[in-house]
Amino acid sequence: GVGLGVGINLGGGSRNQLGTEMRVVIRDAASSQVLWEGRADFAVAENSALADRVANAQTVAAALFSEFPGNNGETVQVEVAE
Repeated sequence: GVGLGVGINLGGGSRNQLGTEMRVVIRDAASSQVLWEGRADFAVAENSALADRVANAQTVAAALFSEFPGNNGETVQVEVAE
């Protein structure tokens, strides 16, 4: 299978942060073999506009699939503007 990891950190300093992780696994329907898997981590200050659940989910999903399918075992850092 092919894998991708994405890390996003908009925090700065030791403020309280909101963290989210999204993991996706795509399997072959017949064999259940993993064709692609990816994971995205996101951390942002709890008072950020991106701490909103909808904005947070959209940011994580967009980062996870930004260069789909990517290279096997690749980790990508994505910059996000608040």
